[in-house]
Formats: sequence, structure tokens, C-alpha cells
Amino acid sequence: PKEDAERLKLLTGAVGIRECGELLLRTAYLWHEGNGEEKREAARRFEELLRHLWEQGWAAGSSLGTTHHMGYLMRELYVAAFLMRKPLREAGLLGEAADMTGWFSGRGRIFREAEELRGESTDTLNTLLQGILCSILLTEDEDLQVCCLKAFRDWLSVVLRPAPGLKGPYKADGSVFHHAGHYPAYAVGGFQGAAPVVYALSG
Repeated sequence: PKEDAERLKLLTGAVGIRECGELLLRTAYLWHEGNGEEKREAARRFEELLRHLWEQGWAAGSSLGTTHHMGYLMRELYVAAFLMRKPLREAGLLGEAADMTGWFSGRGRIFREAEELRGESTDTLNTLLQGILCSILLTEDEDLQVCCLKAFRDWLSVVLRPAPGLKGPYKADGSVFHHAGHYPAYAVGGFQGAAPVVYALSG
């Protein structure tokens, strides 16, 4: 119940996944800007928190993956893992990081049959596209990475085409549909999420 939420958070010492992601992202920036001991310490702290998250269930295959839509809460985490790919590879953690980011960003959606692809949610464009791309780029197996990139490209090419009826996200006249209706407020986030990914894949 809402009235008990704060009390229970204090009782358990809970920290939200978004706060963890934001801390991981700041740590990744520190690793990139730091040198010597500072860089080593940033990598150590990053790995320590990531391992802790995995122990708490934030791992590939976890039932936490059924929580529907973690996009807004995990955006920073996906980017942080991508920025730390070099130290994660050196620590032997890159595969687990790729699997985790793929699981929570819903990367599996890119392998659906063509007829299932129409009508993707604007939420996906806004909050999950970059996570999916990061998870693919973290994949160590080059053949699998290429396969996923091609599937991602093909999936996105269908998703961004004008959709029929009340399906989203985009219409031929440039309007954006979300939850079966014209939804301009969501359009902004959808464009902001999709544009950098389309740009990254443009070559």
C-alpha cells in the first residue's frame, strides 16, 4: 500500500534500480575521465555494484523480467554497461552484462515474426531502443552480434513504418499513436529515443 511504501523502504534499506543505474553511469564517466588509481577504483566499484545487482535478481532470466516495462528505471544502466565494456571484458563479466541488458531491454522482441511487429509501443522507442542496441554491442560473439544487429535493423525498419488503424507508433500524416489513440505527449519521447538509434544504425 502506498501509505506503507516509505516505511518499508526505510525498514529494508532499499535502493531503487534507477538510483543504482545513475550511480553506475556516473562511475562509468569517472572511469573514462580518470587515470591510474582513480580509474582502477572506478572499475572495481562498478563491478562490485553490478555483481550485487545480479545477486539481487537483476540478471538475465530473472523473474524480475516479467515486471513488464523497466525502461524508465534502467536507461542509465544500459548506457553505463556499454561505456564500461572494456573493464567488464577484462574482468570476464561482459557476457553477463550483455545478457542482463538484453533481458531487461526486451531484446528478444526483435526476433518475432514480421506480422507481429506492427504496432510497437512508443514506450519501447522512448526507453528500450538504446538498451537493446547497447546489449547487442556488448555481445562478445561476433557472429551473434552481426545476427542481432541485422535483426534489430529489420525489426526497426518495420516498427517505424506507418501503422494501420489504431496501432502505433507512427502514422502517414506524422502523428503518433499510443494506447490506441493520438498521444502527442508520448510522441516527443518516442522521437527522442528513436532518433539517436536510427542515426547510429544509419551506416
